[in-house]
Amino acid sequence: MLLDHFIPNPHETLEANRAAEIEQRRLRRTALLTLFAITAHNFPEGLATFFSTLESPTLGAP
Repeated sequence: MLLDHFIPNPHETLEANRAAEIEQRRLRRTALLTLFAITAHNFPEGLATFFSTLESPTLGAP
């Protein structure tokens, strides 16, 4: 019909909002997992460097 072009369909907006919300959740989850992975990787290395520097600053500095 001719009027279908002028009358907005509210369901299309709801579906678009739902898709954006799902994508945002997925991106947030990926960001948090990346944060934890980098932290888990760097924390022991930082501790080792810290204690090496306490023992011998010439060993820990480089």
